[in-house]
Amino acid sequence: MCNDNVASKLARSLYPGLTHVDLGMTRITDACVYDILPLCATTLVHVDLRRTGVTGASIIELATACPLLMHVDVSSCANVTDSCCVDALARCPMLAHVYLRSTRVTDVGVIALALACPYLRYVDVSSCASVTDSCCVDALARCPMLAHVDLRCTNVTDVGVGAIASGCLLLTYVDASFCNRVTGKCIGALATCPMLTHVSLCRTNITDDGVSALGTGCRLLKCVNFSMCTSVTDDGVCSLAQKCPMLTHVLLGHTNVGDAGVLFLIALCPRLRHINLCACHRVTDVGVEAIGVRASALTHVVLQQTNVTDVGVVALARCVRLEHINLSSTQTTDVGVEAIAKACSQLIHLSLSCRDVTSVVGLGAGRMSNAHIAHLGLASNTSVPSAERTYYYYKHLEHVNLAFTHVGDDTVCMMTAAATKLEHVSLSYTRITDLSVVSLATRCRRLTHISVTSTKVTDVGVVALATSQCATLLMHVALLDTRVSDVGIRTLATECRSLASAFLPRDSVSDATVQVLLRNGCHVSHTTSWISQ
Repeated sequence: MCNDNVASKLARSLYPGLTHVDLGMTRITDACVYDILPLCATTLVHVDLRRTGVTGASIIELATACPLLMHVDVSSCANVTDSCCVDALARCPMLAHVYLRSTRVTDVGVIALALACPYLRYVDVSSCASVTDSCCVDALARCPMLAHVDLRCTNVTDVGVGAIASGCLLLTYVDASFCNRVTGKCIGALATCPMLTHVSLCRTNITDDGVSALGTGCRLLKCVNFSMCTSVTDDGVCSLAQKCPMLTHVLLGHTNVGDAGVLFLIALCPRLRHINLCACHRVTDVGVEAIGVRASALTHVVLQQTNVTDVGVVALARCVRLEHINLSSTQTTDVGVEAIAKACSQLIHLSLSCRDVTSVVGLGAGRMSNAHIAHLGLASNTSVPSAERTYYYYKHLEHVNLAFTHVGDDTVCMMTAAATKLEHVSLSYTRITDLSVVSLATRCRRLTHISVTSTKVTDVGVVALATSQCATLLMHVALLDTRVSDVGIRTLATECRSLASAFLPRDSVSDATVQVLLRNGCHVSHTTSWISQ
């Protein structure tokens, strides 16, 4: 892991030709910025400081020393506030790309930035809760070069989105997902942006009329995300498919779309690569069979919680380019799994949390014996392959979800012996102990996410994790309902400075220990959620 001393030495050795500095997700602080960035003031144009310990003070120093900056990323820097924009970034008139995601910036900072930087093309203020329509109307709408704007999880409404669309005719990318006050009234303005290719309105109140109007005005659309927009039905999707034949990515999870919408998409959008139909309960084998017959270029398909059976899955196996398949909570059985195994040699991600899938041993058959499966999710009753099969067929695993299964230490130790590339592992509600965590810490040096909620894990396992080679990469830990105490958590706080979220037991971890994590910029929760599993 890069720290202040290492970064300083590297900068001096590369000076004076350094143009790009990427120190994101490292342990550097303001001291490093003061030391190295002025050395390359005449050449530096790109700096990445996301998820570091820098503050607004060092950003001001950076902007003063490097007026030619064009790209700045300070995402998830908890100490970055409006002063960073008002007193610092506004001094860099050449700025084109600015990432302020999950910072404490408000409308004041965004307005100052936009008015001082006329060449802005890319702005990300997602998860900045204090960003509202004000910055959109008074500033961003006056940036004629703006092409990409990310407003996810802000307090922006139709007024703000519409203002940006009306003032920025070069707009190609708009994301207003999880902006609950966006109702679809902004669609009329978005439809006047002929270059728009990517629109994400996940969990907003858009309707079929809005979807249809968007398709009418934006014929170049390639990627749309209407997930969790419960008013979107087959009517809107059919209209969109007729008007936007260049669609490649369509996300419709948790909508009221059924087989009719799927049939139109497959028939009219030949470039479709990615379709997400999670929790679309009206999707059945009829729609999935059409996918198998006509969507030969498909690489990603999510059918979780749909009414799909083996009939549809067998037809789906004709899409031999598939890399990502999610069949969790469907009526798929071992028959469907075997069909996938025989046909899909390029599979990387496979989720099979289905009660009727009893074994994944068959995945080692057919073409899949050469597949590099990196993501695997199984149901509680699914048997795990033998050690030999695990090594040969799952040695490329990067993400594994065994939550709610009956696996114990023997299975985990066997798997980690082969899956040394693991980055994300969920073992919540299983029979594991510290032995499994020690095995993961010792063998899986790339580990970034680990969930062991409701297990017998104690401080022994946590300390082993915090003192292993993966400690500097660790970003997420879920330890709810475990036997962990202040001893283990304080070690985590000291050694794992990249930690972004921690789910901790309430009774055995003190408030003082929690404050240590919070000061490091880590989100702490004592309640169960899907991410803690």
